[in-house]
Amino acid sequence: MTDKTKIKPVVRGKVVKRAEREGTPRANPSVTPRKGRGRDALKWAILTILSIVISLLLFPNILSKPPSYDLGDIAKRD
Repeated sequence: MTDKTKIKPVVRGKVVKRAEREGTPRANPSVTPRKGRGRDALKWAILTILSIVISLLLFPNILSKPPSYDLGDIAKRD
């Protein structure tokens, strides 16, 4: 009989050595790098700034305080 350690399984495609396969960053599929985190933060920042600018353009009187009048004061305009 032949020794079992000498028998190699038939592999389809490219044969990759075990040492090369373990050295790659994608060796463990459960650990994946998060590349989209910075893009998501940038999208949220742009959305927030754009929302503030649009609200200021629609309602410019938000930042100005209305005049307070006491009894007997004369208004500058109606």
